[in-house]
Amino acid sequence: MLANPDAYSVKDASHTFKIYKSTSRWEAEASTERMLTLLSQITPDTLSPSSRITYEIMLDALLTEQEGYRYFYYEEPLTFSSGMHVQVPILLSEYAFRNAEDVENYLTLLASYPDYLNGLLLFEQEKAANGLFMSKYALKEVLKQCRDLITTETLEENRHFLQTTFEKRLLALREAGLLTEEACASYREKNNRLLKEAVLPAYTSLADGLQALEAQAGRSAGLSSKENGTAYYEYLVRKMTGSDHTVPELMDALQQSFLADCKQLDTLLPALEGKTYDFSLAGRLESPQEITQDLMTKTEVLFPIPQGENSIRILSVEKALEDYVSPAFYLTPALDAYNEHVIYINEGNRPDDLTLYTTLAHEGYPGHLYQTLCFYRAIDNGALHPVRALLHYPGYTEGYATYAEFLSYEYAKSHGNSAMLDCELPAYRLQLTLYAMLDICIHYYGYDNEDTYDCLVSFGLDDRRLAGELYEYIVNAPANYLSYRVGYMEVLECRELAEVCWKDAYSLQNFHRFFLTYGPAPFPFIKEQIRAVDPDLIQKSYD
Repeated sequence: MLANPDAYSVKDASHTFKIYKSTSRWEAEASTERMLTLLSQITPDTLSPSSRITYEIMLDALLTEQEGYRYFYYEEPLTFSSGMHVQVPILLSEYAFRNAEDVENYLTLLASYPDYLNGLLLFEQEKAANGLFMSKYALKEVLKQCRDLITTETLEENRHFLQTTFEKRLLALREAGLLTEEACASYREKNNRLLKEAVLPAYTSLADGLQALEAQAGRSAGLSSKENGTAYYEYLVRKMTGSDHTVPELMDALQQSFLADCKQLDTLLPALEGKTYDFSLAGRLESPQEITQDLMTKTEVLFPIPQGENSIRILSVEKALEDYVSPAFYLTPALDAYNEHVIYINEGNRPDDLTLYTTLAHEGYPGHLYQTLCFYRAIDNGALHPVRALLHYPGYTEGYATYAEFLSYEYAKSHGNSAMLDCELPAYRLQLTLYAMLDICIHYYGYDNEDTYDCLVSFGLDDRRLAGELYEYIVNAPANYLSYRVGYMEVLECRELAEVCWKDAYSLQNFHRFFLTYGPAPFPFIKEQIRAVDPDLIQKSYD
């Protein structure tokens, strides 16, 4: 989060994981109550406009957190799609080494990781005791991941990614003259010892502990099948999307969007009859770096690049990590090092040219990278309080990145096959909309595996394997698709509202700058500010 905690007056920063204990729930709830009490002592009317916005967003985040304690054991940290047992090692592999102190802090953090895994097991045991343990399918997948992620063989051969990435980071410090060879050897020995004698046994213990709970693993089913599951899903949808629409209202909006895209495809598809249906960047853009530069050039009018030096590195994922990460991802930088950006490409799961182009738009420009740059720059120049960087609103972040991804289909037309791209966008939007509707059907209306298959068949997708995998993924990650699809829908609603309210002061450029410098928040808050802002000041504030 911070490269230099002292710069933000953070003293005695902890370099260990927060370990879950049986008392953690009550301690966390008491902490939330204390912060709400402190906020209640503030008179909002006495605050500056910017501080009042921060106050209101903090209050919303804390009240959302407080409500979540009702559903404490519904949370699942060990999902097979993005569980902490997989995500934490990936984050450790990307821990930045800027000096010897960073290496020391990393090794301290790694040494505490086994206790963190033990805490996760305790939480799973408590979930099981409350009748909310994971499904048999999920358990099988998680057990396999625990046993495959780190093995004696890979460690003995020095090819585990927590060894290879550690070595690369040490070498960079050695070449910069910041470490001696003797220090590197000492650090290397300690890293290997911790992995072999602490981390590997901890994963074995976690797998054995989960295996012992197998009798309490049930069938795969949506949240509506559980006691208070529907109420939890309604809460989760609000949290994950930032929308104030009810679940039935969202379903209706998704259905309307689905029908509109179907009609658009019916109109566009005849133009492709007899034509080649492909898209290639060969001979135009030969690398992810060139694609990113192309996107930066094409988007600079609607998405002006903030002034200042920015380092953008596009790296390949370590081969040992390829089975665990998505085709591409953006690593959020430290708040006080926001000019250092890294996008990772998974060469083992590299998509086709069009998907790579649009994925880099989602992760890079004008998506997450640009979004983070604008947000952190606003914090750095004092327009936003740094505490805003701690508040997480997936609907805002993923909805905007999806919006950016969809815009990139237009930018891709300069590289050929415009008629095909006109069809690809509504077709992809249809797919994402369908998955979002299935999320609601499974978790709110009680669809089972067979219902999911029948639904896909009604749309011409007669594939039981696909239906089964999709069903298990949605059961495992409730409301995840909604953060993207509903978030995107809300971004469009904000844009349309700005066009109405700002009149002549409206432009896409002004909307994008307003939206991105407002920062992550619930969408009703953003819409309220769109209505409240003086249109005459919109353009002036960005000149």
